[in-house]
Amino acid sequence: MNLAQKTSQAISHAVANLYSNTVETRHALVHRRITVDPSSNDLTGYCANGTALTPLTKAEQLAFARVSQRLAQAISEQTQRPRLEADLRGLLSTLQRHHTIQGLGRAATRSPERVGADFPEGGVLDVPEIMALAIKTFPGVSYVDLELRLPNGHVAEAELESAPQVVVTIDPDALPAWLKLK
Repeated sequence: MNLAQKTSQAISHAVANLYSNTVETRHALVHRRITVDPSSNDLTGYCANGTALTPLTKAEQLAFARVSQRLAQAISEQTQRPRLEADLRGLLSTLQRHHTIQGLGRAATRSPERVGADFPEGGVLDVPEIMALAIKTFPGVSYVDLELRLPNGHVAEAELESAPQVVVTIDPDALPAWLKLK
């Protein structure tokens, strides 16, 4: 088994453990009682007998939701892209105390940063300039999600690092394959 297979297997185990280890918190959220600390936004669920469970910090709550989104994306796309796997590793590192799995690979991987832009005049989009600005704004980022507001009010999105790293002209009525309606 190579390193990539071991990492993917560790991710699968972490997700399974996360689901299993948070069953009481999820049931408290849906069926019983939770409290949210107003100063920290920590979410605490309670067992049926009233005992407080391990709280989920705000960062953990966001990571939990994003893990669900990324898993749905992977299932929908029926693929495992490096960006998606890197994002899952980063998100699962935030949730490590809940799934207890070690060895997820590069745990320091950051989730993609999201940048927004209005549709450029004449449809000319300078992809390298947007990517450079994102890297300058978010030092250490490897993955960037672009949200492009189209003239018709819709929003298109792209994984900017996968877009052609050139200046491109975009027709808002015939988007390139790498730019999809949100």
